[in-house]
Amino acid sequence: MRGDDEAEKASLLLCLDYYLDPYYGCTLAHESEIFALLQELLLSERSQAIRDDILQLLGDYCGDFSVLRSR
Repeated sequence: MRGDDEAEKASLLLCLDYYLDPYYGCTLAHESEIFALLQELLLSERSQAIRDDILQLLGDYCGDFSVLRSR
């Protein structure tokens, strides 16, 4: 997700929303790493729309904000 294609990033974040939402019963083997990557991306992303999507995912599903706290 380090490219410049905003539509691609938004699409990937929408898919992550499905897989992270406990309502659908999906389990991701590396969920904590995904949250860490999302926090890293939040710090480097230039698009406000993508940053908003990342913040929503983190706010809805993440309980560990250690990457953001360390910065």
